[in-house]
Amino acid sequence: MELETTEAKPIGKYGSLRLMYLMKNNKVLYNSLSIQGKLQQHLVEINERANERLEKTIKQMMETYEVTENLKENNQMEWVRQVNNIKAMCEEVIYEEMIYA
Repeated sequence: MELETTEAKPIGKYGSLRLMYLMKNNKVLYNSLSIQGKLQQHLVEINERANERLEKTIKQMMETYEVTENLKENNQMEWVRQVNNIKAMCEEVIYEEMIYA
């Protein structure tokens, strides 16, 4: 007989933020997920979906705002500034729609 080893996936940044939000602001959902044994799975899913959405949205916004490799080559500081701004905007949407909802 073989023992099954199930390795827990890390909950990551967005899963941790969601956990803190649930513990402080939505105790009913937190307790329900905990009792059902689905809390870890919920947090991992939130983290994975948030990371996927962040990556996709950043790529789309970089195209929209024309933050290109050409800009990176010609003005690296401006490219970094714009990428950081885009990432911050995308994270705000993720926080509002996925973490704190």
